[in-house]
Amino acid sequence: MRRTPTSTLNLLGLLMIAAAPLMGCDDSTDAPTETPETTVVNYLAAHGTFVSDATTAGWPKLMSLTTPLVPGSTSTFSFYDDVDGQQAIAEGCTYQYNRSQPEVTWDEPESRPVWVMFELVTGAPTECDAFRFVGFAFGVTGDLNVRFGTQSYDELSGAVTDVAKDTWSHPFRAVEGARTPRPFHYVEAGGSHVLEPGVVSSARDRSLPSAIVADIGIDASDTTEMTFFDHDRPELITARCGFQVRYTMPDPLSFPGDKLDVWDAYEMVESYEGNCEAFQYVTLSWASEPGRMLFRYGDTGFFELLDLSLDSEFSTARYCRPGSTQGCSQ
Repeated sequence: MRRTPTSTLNLLGLLMIAAAPLMGCDDSTDAPTETPETTVVNYLAAHGTFVSDATTAGWPKLMSLTTPLVPGSTSTFSFYDDVDGQQAIAEGCTYQYNRSQPEVTWDEPESRPVWVMFELVTGAPTECDAFRFVGFAFGVTGDLNVRFGTQSYDELSGAVTDVAKDTWSHPFRAVEGARTPRPFHYVEAGGSHVLEPGVVSSARDRSLPSAIVADIGIDASDTTEMTFFDHDRPELITARCGFQVRYTMPDPLSFPGDKLDVWDAYEMVESYEGNCEAFQYVTLSWASEPGRMLFRYGDTGFFELLDLSLDSEFSTARYCRPGSTQGCSQ
């Protein structure tokens, strides 16, 4: 549903955006806050011992999850048919984190889960084959919902809807060693982002917006509205479009050594104004430096945009928030 942007088109915002390429960004930044070691991001929350009251045949009663905090490490999961860990279904299953993906079908927008997806590594014990794909949706207390299967990630994220809901996922409660997950990065898209001043490649690329203003909405399933401003005339709107975040995907150049170097992948679902077809697919990343947003867009697909990381001659556009020099050159 089309929503009226809250602050993107007010006069003060337009003046700030128009002046940003000329004035740069000032030195006022907020001091970073420390995060406890037990609070982690993304796939690193797949750690600890979890039990379930599930009575469905084939569902584990206990899971032991080990995900080292060492970059590039694989995860080891074990599944048991009893809460004491004596009756093993599959032990020592080795996994690689692959992507994160919001629930496709969900009737409670305010609690829409994001599934963290793992795939079984070649050479794992044969009893692990039934758990080839495993997806976790984390709660704020360390508890989680679990799905597993042998088909695809779309199946785990709910794209396949012909499976009975009561057998499709089960809640597990943490009993030992759980980590608290931080919110996903895509919530950081909200607000104004201006093209980083002083970057020659960006200044010459007239296809890049001079600024991007995003309204992520209130509920998790809301359409994210992005407004793109003309490169040469920053007071003019190139396009104003509605997006849904589809995936959080590791950068192919960094993976698997750095699985926190990720891109949030948005698909255009509504066209409000201008040439939204050019922005059919948008990928954003905050992994490089605090305060900096990396931006790519196109009309072919997400993987094509991510694969640009493998092109040594390609320079990704960098944006920063007005009023902050974190991640922005002078």
